Amino acid sequence: MKTAVIYLSYLLRLWRDDEDAPWRAALEEPLTGTIHHFASLEQLYGYLEAQGKRPPREQEAGLTVRNSERNQ
Repeated sequence: MKTAVIYLSYLLRLWRDDEDAPWRAALEEPLTGTIHHFASLEQLYGYLEAQGKRPPREQEAGLTVRNSERNQ
């Protein structure tokens, strides 16, 4: 049985401006080139959590869908 596998793919960049500065983050969506910037890791985590909770149809609109064989 073929099942559509939906996945999210990002290029993640993390950096600090100096040793005492908070971590900053950027996520780039490879398919669209869209870059999302985050002033803290907490903002990054919140964004990723929200993406995981999006309805499947909304996710499919901008994501690669792959078919794979799955034994059930």
